Amino acid sequence: MILLRNIAYVLVMIMFLSSCEKEEIPVKLPPRDFNVRMMGVDLGTEYDKQVYINLNSGIVQSVDNNSWDLSFDAAPEGFTIYINGGKNVLVANTGSTDFSADTKSSELNWRWDEASGNADSLALSHWCNRYNYKTFDSVYVIDRGKGSSSSDNYFKFKIIAVTPQKYVISVADMSGKFIKETNIYKSPEKMLVYFSFDNGGTYYNFEPPIDSWHFKFLRYRWIYYEFNPPLLYQVTGVHLNSTMLDVAIDSSLTFYDIKFNQSLNPALYYSNDRDQIGFEWKYPDFTPNGVRYRTRTYINYFLRYRYLPDLVYKLRFIDFYDDKGNKGCPRFEYQLLN
Repeated sequence: MILLRNIAYVLVMIMFLSSCEKEEIPVKLPPRDFNVRMMGVDLGTEYDKQVYINLNSGIVQSVDNNSWDLSFDAAPEGFTIYINGGKNVLVANTGSTDFSADTKSSELNWRWDEASGNADSLALSHWCNRYNYKTFDSVYVIDRGKGSSSSDNYFKFKIIAVTPQKYVISVADMSGKFIKETNIYKSPEKMLVYFSFDNGGTYYNFEPPIDSWHFKFLRYRWIYYEFNPPLLYQVTGVHLNSTMLDVAIDSSLTFYDIKFNQSLNPALYYSNDRDQIGFEWKYPDFTPNGVRYRTRTYINYFLRYRYLPDLVYKLRFIDFYDDKGNKGCPRFEYQLLN
């Protein structure tokens, strides 16, 4: 009941904030500069696709957002582990190193990743010693977000080891009965590799090479800390290729007039946080016919290559619907500045 009240309050606040938005004026496009390009993406009406975008070549890869539970830093020196907030995954440390120790899911202290993905704000931020990468041998429990009625919702697991070549993860059921040990192989040309607890543990390497995409659309988790307890809320937005790009946000300039020198404005704050673009380029408009998502077309994003700072894109979102009115189809336009 508390959660329902919290959600209702969030919706009321969103309605209030939406009423304070700049009035959205239909965009009349000027004659298009041949360098300004437009792209559309279909995420599905349930936003269940994870879609990788290259601004030069278009869609690189599309996978099921529900296909994975954990993702792992794929670099040889990497040790960071993320959980899939987009499918409501949570993780708890049992405080034990023994799989057979009695564990009740209702008594655990469940944790989540912050939307930023910063390494010190993750549910699994302290699974090993960061100086020598030696595991603490902790037993964790995962809630896969399927609900307690699902027979494969909860598992115990340990991260046994990390090396420059792989992670090793061991999985047991909630009674402590060992199920499977799996190697999760690193790929130096990738940002992340993935793991699902389906079939006792399955390794995936579906992400495109790190230099082949700029950002991805996906469903992920945002936390409203103004509630007690915090309200965990699923959103659909953008995660940045934080190895390749930094992003700055502007709402004072007219998109078609933006030139390269304006990307150098010292007042702009560039960040490579994965949610720097995030989800707030759209907002819900509550109408008598239901909710319709409006796009903040006045927000401009500067996407700058981290190691080639003279290469900068400008980008803005112009819709969340396709020409047939189907939601979950964000459209955006962008241009390489020179």
